[in-house]
Amino acid sequence: GFNNSLGVPDEAILVEGEPEKSILYLRTNSLQAGIAMPPLAKGRIHTEGVALINEWIRTLGSGIDPNENNIAFNKPVLQSGTDFGGVPEKAADGTRSGDFQMGSVTHSNLAVNPWWRVDLGAQYNVNKIHIYNRTDCCSDRLSGALVLVGNSQSNNPEDYVQIGTLNNNSSQFYNDIDVQGRYVMVYLPGSNKILSLAEAEVYGDILPTVPVYNVLVSPLEIELEVGENFQLQATTEPDNATNKKVSWFTNNPDIATIDTNTGLITAIGNGEVTVTATTDDGGYK
Repeated sequence: GFNNSLGVPDEAILVEGEPEKSILYLRTNSLQAGIAMPPLAKGRIHTEGVALINEWIRTLGSGIDPNENNIAFNKPVLQSGTDFGGVPEKAADGTRSGDFQMGSVTHSNLAVNPWWRVDLGAQYNVNKIHIYNRTDCCSDRLSGALVLVGNSQSNNPEDYVQIGTLNNNSSQFYNDIDVQGRYVMVYLPGSNKILSLAEAEVYGDILPTVPVYNVLVSPLEIELEVGENFQLQATTEPDNATNKKVSWFTNNPDIATIDTNTGLITAIGNGEVTVTATTDDGGYK
């Protein structure tokens, strides 16, 4: 019966969030060697049913209200690299199954500091992040990965707020978060690393949009020698504008070039140029 021990460490009939320790799940999943199925199953496996039991157990203890929506679901995603068909969209497809063969687990290439990132499309007050690990093998690969929230598309963890550090558990829930951001990234530091995620769920409330109404550039004039560079600064108004991004341009790149994203200008030849910073929000110059 379901009360009989299977010899699994820390096992119980039902372990919230961890089907790998739940006798209820292990008994129905006869693909695991040495574990007998209930007699009524007659040696047959209903794959979809087993997957549903797995998914149900993995969500227990998550603290999610039925009316809460996963704001990462089907949002644009990127990852550092892909191998074995484990595209980044598989961690935002609404399927929590950790079995790679079920077709809903990401797989990066072997890399230094692999990462996965979702764009929520707007700034949110993030209050919960739930990470579901791969479970058919290799769960330890996720150990040490950082869960990060920020407002930059940067791949540098220093540009984000760190929410926590993951371990090899199949389900990991970060609740009672109070961080504002548009991007959520899972970043695995180290060399020769592979990052796999079954699902990354994000919960929160969208922040009111504060529009830009002006942009100021400083300094207003500079003189540079050929080959010299200088970092220009742009300040959007109001200070609490939602989208502060600007793009930089010069009217003569034969005299000076400028990095469109950063505002770093470099003198190329003799003459004068006009530099323009244009806001993404509203197109102010």
